Amino acid sequence: GFAASRKYTVIIDTSLRALTGDQLAVPDTFSFTTRPFEILNTSPIDGEYFVSRSRYIWVYASGYLDTATVRVAFSLRDSAGASVQGYLSLSSPSRAFYFYPSVYLDSSRQYTIGISSALRSLHGDQLAAPYNATFRTGPY
Repeated sequence: GFAASRKYTVIIDTSLRALTGDQLAVPDTFSFTTRPFEILNTSPIDGEYFVSRSRYIWVYASGYLDTATVRVAFSLRDSAGASVQGYLSLSSPSRAFYFYPSVYLDSSRQYTIGISSALRSLHGDQLAAPYNATFRTGPY
């Protein structure tokens, strides 16, 4: 794949030939820029309410993850700022990972998913910006 946040230029010269043997009349050039390495989605989504207290967390990124950086970059915190303990499920290569809390989350409490810029892609790209998403558990 292509590295994140990079501009690439493609140059097609007149030596290009069609299957019929016809040659390209004039050279062509175009450029594109790849998207930054970022978190595209989480589940629960940012702002979600009535999330199950036994719910796992799912995180999806725009590039394949350097799984060694996930443990350092990921956190789940309650509204008092206390870290929620649990375990991560990682596979490589993958753009996603799961976090399973060790215990049921407290009822009717806000939690914040945090992912620091320590997260890196397999290409070595650093997360473009730290990511945070909050959700609230249901009363049961």
